[in-house]
Amino acid sequence: MCSNGVYQLKNILLRYSETGHSSRNVRFFLRYLLPEYKEENKHLNFEIHHEQYEEPKVIFEYINNTKYEISLKDIKSKHIVDIINLYKDSAGNNDYLKHGGPKVYSNRRSIQGLWCPNIYSELNAISYLKKKKKNNIKLPKYTRESLNLNHDVIKGYGRWGNENLFPKGFDQRYLKNIFCFPFKDSLPKKMEQNNAVESKEAEINSFYKFYKN
Repeated sequence: MCSNGVYQLKNILLRYSETGHSSRNVRFFLRYLLPEYKEENKHLNFEIHHEQYEEPKVIFEYINNTKYEISLKDIKSKHIVDIINLYKDSAGNNDYLKHGGPKVYSNRRSIQGLWCPNIYSELNAISYLKKKKKNNIKLPKYTRESLNLNHDVIKGYGRWGNENLFPKGFDQRYLKNIFCFPFKDSLPKKMEQNNAVESKEAEINSFYKFYKN
């Protein structure tokens, strides 16, 4: 980002390993993509450090002495370019713009699976939208854990057990007459006879009746 003719990003430090498996995409980026990227962005200063037993990462330094460290472990080479462009077009010391605080990892049962945000999954979703031909592109598959949660929902096993015994909320049939006829005198006699069976079934299905019995 350029403010008043001054570029905010001062230095880009790349750390990688020549033999590490997690740095294979970084090595490809350094040998084939970085020379052309330097010609297009001559104002950027790159520093490359080799660390044999460390995971690859990139550190962005701005003129206001702020630093941002991003892990490049198992990230594709084309996504590394997207990460550099993202921090190149941003200014430092913008912590007040960040929302959500630290990352959230949830272990709760859900149809959508476990919530595990990371840069790799976000860039995969963005790259799918950027491509022109989407016919031959395969979308990310569901994990085994997400499929198991879907099967549990179909079978009626919720987060707190069997939903047939422990329903998620009040029975709709049980609450129908309560909201339509809040007073017992206002309930028609015909409705009482027709809904006698339904009200008994609703009471049996409720959690409290089951727990007492």
